[in-house]
Amino acid sequence: MRLMILVAKRFHKFFILNFLLSILFVDSFLYGAVVLNGRTMGTSYSVKLSKLPPGKTHKQLKKLIDQSLEQVNDQMSTYRPKSELSRFNTFDKSGWFEVSTDTARVAQRAKEIGRLLAGSFDVTIGMVVNLWGFGPRGVPTKIPSDKQLKQVLEKSGNDQLSVRMSPPAIKKKSSSLYVDLSGIAKGFGADKVSELLSSLGSRSHMVEIGGEVATVGLKASSSPWRIAIERPNLHGKRGIQSIAELSGQSLATSGDYRNFFEKNGKRFSHIIDPRTGKPVDHKLASVSVISSKCLDADAFATGMMVLGFKEGMKLAKKNKLAVFFLLREKGGYVGYSSPEFKKYWKKK
Repeated sequence: MRLMILVAKRFHKFFILNFLLSILFVDSFLYGAVVLNGRTMGTSYSVKLSKLPPGKTHKQLKKLIDQSLEQVNDQMSTYRPKSELSRFNTFDKSGWFEVSTDTARVAQRAKEIGRLLAGSFDVTIGMVVNLWGFGPRGVPTKIPSDKQLKQVLEKSGNDQLSVRMSPPAIKKKSSSLYVDLSGIAKGFGADKVSELLSSLGSRSHMVEIGGEVATVGLKASSSPWRIAIERPNLHGKRGIQSIAELSGQSLATSGDYRNFFEKNGKRFSHIIDPRTGKPVDHKLASVSVISSKCLDADAFATGMMVLGFKEGMKLAKKNKLAVFFLLREKGGYVGYSSPEFKKYWKKK
C-alpha cells in the first residue's frame, strides 16, 4: 500500500517536471531565454526569464532562488520538525506563538479564502489529513472510522486558529490543533520567487513549483506565457486539455488523479473535504484557477475541487473568479470555464 501511493506521488512529480519542460519551455533556446530548475517542497521547480537580472550570473540567481524557497520550507513545512509550523503544531499552550510575517500572512489569507469558500478550504484539518495518510506520517494501515473523523473534526475549523499580524503570531484554541498549509504554500513559494526576481529587476519571467505557476510580463518573444492544462491519464500518457495565455497572472491546478491510494478495491484521493473529513468522491477530475497571486489560485483550486462542479461554478460566477472545471463525462473528460476564465484561452 505504501508503495502504491509513493509511486503515484513520484510519477506525478516526474510527469509535472517533464510535461512543463516540454510545453512551457519549448521556445527557450529559440529566444535565448534563461531556464533554472531545482527541487523544493517535495517536488520540482522551474524558473524561466527572458534574460538574467542586471549583475547576476546564472549560478548566483539560482542560489538566491534556492535560499528563498528554503526559507518558505523552514517556515511552513510539516515535514521539517523544526519549521515554524511544525513547532506551532506541537505547541501545547493556549497563548500566542510568534512566527514570521510570511507565515502569519499565509495563515490569514487561508482563513479568508476558507470563509469565502464556505469552509471547503481549511488549513486546520491537518490531523484529518494525517489520519488518511497524506501527511508526513504516511499511509494508514486501515481506513479511519467515522468516530475517529468526528473526534478530530470537532477540534478543527477556521475558528480554531487565530492570526495576529503585529507582531506576527498565531494561536490555537485547542492544544491538539494541527495546521497544514500544503494547499497554499507552493503557490506562496511561487509568489516569493517571482517577487525576488522582480526586486532584482526582472520584468519578464515565469515561476513554476509543482505545477503552480506565477508569471510577470511577456516571454522573450513578446508573446504571452502559454500554460498547458493537463488531460488526466492514469496510464502515464501525456495529454493537453487546453492552453491558457498569461501575462502577469498566476495559475494553479488541483486534481484527484495523481496523489491517491487504493484499499479494498476503493480509490481514496488526497483531496479531503473539511466538512466531512473524507476524500472527495465526485466526477470532478481537476480544477484550474487563474488569479493575480499564486497563493490565491492554489487555495481556490483546492477549495473548488472540494465543492464540486455545480457548487463551485455557482460560487465562481458570483465572485467573478477565473475557474476551469474538468469533469469525467461520456467515457472521457469535458471542460467547463467560468466567464472570467474564458478570456485567458489561447487565441486560435
